[in-house]
Amino acid sequence: MTDPDLKTTLHEFQEYLDLSYESPREFAARIGVAKETIWYWLSGRRQPKAKSLAKLRRFLDQEAQRPAHGDGIRPTETVPYKITKPIQQVRYARLCPFCRAARGKIRKLGAASFQGTCPKCGATGPKRESHQAGLRAWNGRE
Repeated sequence: MTDPDLKTTLHEFQEYLDLSYESPREFAARIGVAKETIWYWLSGRRQPKAKSLAKLRRFLDQEAQRPAHGDGIRPTETVPYKITKPIQQVRYARLCPFCRAARGKIRKLGAASFQGTCPKCGATGPKRESHQAGLRAWNGRE
């Protein structure tokens, strides 16, 4: 048996990792090395010794001979996903910052203009384009 080629073996192992659903811990246990060692090899920080390279080559050869499981569909690339927070709606107007006696009301001034006002003392807030924006301005959340 000839010595396995380092570059080819690591390249094949990287492809195997990309197409597999197994965790790094499972790979390491099946090969017989530490989990961190695998990442050192793939990042180029360290090269596997002859004994470890032989283990890795033997593992890849066994996997190539093993029959495929499932329906044969494997991911070809990772898909990024983004978790977005829902928009938080302000529901209630706070007490008037001047008289502290009544809750403010958001009133419509024109076609696209809203303003917070106090029904007790008549204090007014800044004008905004939407009801929600006017409510946020009245509550001091801008």
